[in-house]
Amino acid sequence: MTRVRMAVAMLLIAASVPASAGPSCESISSRLSNDGWIEILNTTQSSILAAGRGFSGGVTIICGGNQTSTDLIIGVNSQAPDNEFMSYFGDLAHSVTGVNAKEAQDAAFRCYRSGKGYKDKGQEHGLFEGDRIDTKTIHVDCRVGDNFTSFGVFKP
Repeated sequence: MTRVRMAVAMLLIAASVPASAGPSCESISSRLSNDGWIEILNTTQSSILAAGRGFSGGVTIICGGNQTSTDLIIGVNSQAPDNEFMSYFGDLAHSVTGVNAKEAQDAAFRCYRSGKGYKDKGQEHGLFEGDRIDTKTIHVDCRVGDNFTSFGVFKP
């Protein structure tokens, strides 16, 4: 193989690998193993399931690996998550997805307030989707219900 062909082959291989790879489930699970707020129940190559210790709820992490970004989904059995939980959410979002913790917390509050507004306006039971927050650095979505709130976050 000539040097030119070899260089072209190497460029094609490099171009096929995504520029930003997300962390593996194994590395995320290792980082979270001493987290007092959650208990890791199961880790696979593509996901982590955890139960809340510091809150009543659960966590699902969909690991991006080298294919895509990592997604964090967290649910809490409360219609109104308190400030301590929201602070934890920001820290966990940063640790798992790499987003800015304060930005994640602020976006989650905004999404939550809009979802709660839709719920209160409709005077109905069920889950109501809040306004998604999409910027160049973060995506946050949420659902607000009678006794449950969930947040999803990833780094675009």
